[in-house]
Amino acid sequence: MPVVHLGNAAVREVIGADHDGAPIHRRHRGQSTVDMYLPSDEERWTHDERVRTATHPDGHWSQLSSQPPAWVACEEDPALESALAEHWGCPKGRPDGWFDHIEEI
Repeated sequence: MPVVHLGNAAVREVIGADHDGAPIHRRHRGQSTVDMYLPSDEERWTHDERVRTATHPDGHWSQLSSQPPAWVACEEDPALESALAEHWGCPKGRPDGWFDHIEEI
């Protein structure tokens, strides 16, 4: 199971939903690392399915951040790491000096 690590510099969380079911978000100041666990080839998921799951506009990432990732890392699947970095236009690999710290606004 590939684990994709994403640098989140625009942290938000879903705290509820409005009357139409659209999510209501709370923003935070700071940055965090999001770990996304995606099914592997052994679970019959293709590379394209993993990319689509990670990048889908209604997917997990959009619930956690208001911007594309600051960086992406996936040691188990370098092709997936490259595809996600290209999709979001961000660098590959966790940058030196990145540390998680968030506070509610």
